[in-house]
Amino acid sequence: MARVEMSPGMSEWVSERIAAFPREASEASAWLAPAVEEYDALPLHEGWWDVIGIRADGEIVSWSTDDEYSGYSGVRPVEDRHQWLSSLVEGSRYYEPLKSLLPPRPAHAVDCHHLDHPLIAEGKVWCPKCCGLGWVDPAGA
Repeated sequence: MARVEMSPGMSEWVSERIAAFPREASEASAWLAPAVEEYDALPLHEGWWDVIGIRADGEIVSWSTDDEYSGYSGVRPVEDRHQWLSSLVEGSRYYEPLKSLLPPRPAHAVDCHHLDHPLIAEGKVWCPKCCGLGWVDPAGA
């Protein structure tokens, strides 16, 4: 299960965003409000058949928006690093304070060359190497 470490202040901020989601959501995302309340998670990524969100305790979860295609119903923890980190990067574009939860760039990291690909640069697909961070750690590769 993916869980990011959160300060008490960040945890409170996420709780407040979850509670305010029905009022603050864009028109395109307003339909998610019942699930946000039910699953107690702030949406980070809206996919074709599921949504990935973060809870106030830092747990990254997903819930199905179409059980027939997603293969599951209800909520479940996100285990795959690529999914949870890419979702966190994506969510931090909408919720600036979440950037503090992203891993810091190591001094020896190099820029990710995949970001030159138009689909990745436009945010249409997630980068398979850097998860949208913009850098890769050669030591961790």
